[in-house]
Amino acid sequence: MIQREDIRKGLLVRLLSDHLHVPQGTLATVETVSIIGSAKEFCFTVRWLNLPCGTRSRPISDRSLNLWLTDLEKFECVSKEDAEGILAAGRPTHPRKRPGCVGSMWSNPEFPF
Repeated sequence: MIQREDIRKGLLVRLLSDHLHVPQGTLATVETVSIIGSAKEFCFTVRWLNLPCGTRSRPISDRSLNLWLTDLEKFECVSKEDAEGILAAGRPTHPRKRPGCVGSMWSNPEFPF
């Protein structure tokens, strides 16, 4: 399990179970890490990298909502090499624009590596 001390901007993580309509196995990079509110609560956000297209209830954004300390158990760290392999395996051999494919990393020219 990831510890709070492990979370930093740019860390590659994988979702261990379905969460907020994002399927298990989805890769992400940590976008923000912060302490908020008067209670000084730890939170972080991620940018989803390989959101599947064509699902009925896909997320509106490629960024997560605020995730809290209790959400750390839903993620595991992934090496850059493993992430590149997973992303390459999911890449279409003949990329084409698919209607209704919002939030897919393949429709976004910015790649995190």
